[in-house]
Amino acid sequence: MVLGRGSLAEQTRAQAAVQLWQAKRAPVILTTGRGEAARLSAHITQLGVPLRAQLIEPNARTTEENAVRSFDLLHTIGVNRLILITDQPHMLRSVLTFQSFGFQVIPHPVTISPSLPAIEETALALREYVGLVSYALIGRFQPRTVSVAVLETPLINWRTGTARQISSQLP
Repeated sequence: MVLGRGSLAEQTRAQAAVQLWQAKRAPVILTTGRGEAARLSAHITQLGVPLRAQLIEPNARTTEENAVRSFDLLHTIGVNRLILITDQPHMLRSVLTFQSFGFQVIPHPVTISPSLPAIEETALALREYVGLVSYALIGRFQPRTVSVAVLETPLINWRTGTARQISSQLP
């Protein structure tokens, strides 16, 4: 599973996902994030992974939405253990968030671009610190179930070419 974060580390994340797929450690690659998911998938396809081995979740805007929207896609195909690819500053918050939805998470951190200016790297670290504290304070790391309200936007399964509402499948 590859989380998006703008263009900071797209190529690095895509390469990490492809290496895991080639090593047969990741039979399916899920890219997620509004805007980033499709670009990540394009990089992954260019590196030789067929679309049938990819899932794309193009609507998530936050780490929590990444977890919520991934929950349905992955549990539908029987996946509850995942290799999570994201940058090092984002990893702790991401792991804790995905674990709160019952995933067994194997962290696979990638580095941020070495050309990133120090001021931007500092801002990114501060953003992650604030995100970690705020997620903890509002209980986003506690075990939970998927909220129907968050699931109103259709998910697109690029393997089948279908879009569907998750909430229509809940009891």
